[in-house]
Parts: sequence; structure tokens; C-alpha cells
Amino acid sequence: MLNDFSKQCLESKLSPLCVQLVELSEQAFSVNNGNIPKWVKAIESIKTQPQGGVQYASPYLKINSQAIDKKQLESAFKQLMPWRKGPYQIGDLQLDSEWRGDMKWDRVAPHIKSLKGKAVLDVGSGNGYFTYLMALAGANIALGIEPFLLFNYQFQAIRSLISSPPNAF
Repeated sequence: MLNDFSKQCLESKLSPLCVQLVELSEQAFSVNNGNIPKWVKAIESIKTQPQGGVQYASPYLKINSQAIDKKQLESAFKQLMPWRKGPYQIGDLQLDSEWRGDMKWDRVAPHIKSLKGKAVLDVGSGNGYFTYLMALAGANIALGIEPFLLFNYQFQAIRSLISSPPNAF
């Protein structure tokens, strides 16, 4: 994921900050947290699933992945709980969240200026739900900053299921 970000970052308005952003990300992921092995195992399990395209179809950020192993995905996603922001749908698996981000997005989206070609910073991005939505809305790059390590792993898990991820990092 950092390689994808680094490449996209260098081609964006963020290019003067790219090296520093990558170094900070690497430092954050090198933290000693006893849950990391569990989260990595969950993501490795998720990566075995077929990838699909992504779109927003209220209320879900949908990944149109076919022939998923629903039980395997459910088990892996449970290892990454709690899911605060969402909801997501992967194939026919609905991944609910504590907060209904779709309700906020559906209220806000009509009132924001076009994101086409913009660089967007999502501070406190959680698992990237809104970061993805802003990228899908046309942002040249949408960068989420999230201090809570679990939510960064959730972002990686979702990203690993998208065949052509939008410019969300």
C-alpha cells in the first residue's frame, strides 16, 4: 500500500511532502502492538478472496466481488472489529458499522464543491470510508490520516479487495 501511495503522492500536489509522509507511515506501522499478528492474519485471509470494482450505492460502499467465501470473510472481518465507520458490502456480505457514514455523506455530498482534480485530506479518517467516497467523487488523491492503528489495518483489508483502488490512501 505504501508503494502505491508513494507513486501517486509524487504525481500529486502532495509531492513536496511525500518522503516525510511515507517515513511517518512506516514508523507508525512499526509500533509494537500485540494485536498486529491477529490483524495481519485476518488481512492475509481476506487477500485470498476475489477482488472487484468499487462504487457507492447508498447505503453501502460496495465492492462487486463475485464468488466470495462469505464465512471466511466474516471470520476475518470479525478479527478487525470494531468497525466504526461504514457500512460496506463485499459481494453479498454486508459489513455493518457502528456509525452510518452513508447518512452523513448523503447529507453533505450535495453541498460540497466538486472534488474533481482536488487533493483531499481526511483527518481522523477511521477505516477510510469517507476517504474512499471522496476519491470516488473525483479527488485526484484522498489522503486519510488516522492515529488508531486498527483502523489503518481495516483500510488495508478493504483496499485489498478492490481490483482498481481509487486514489485513496
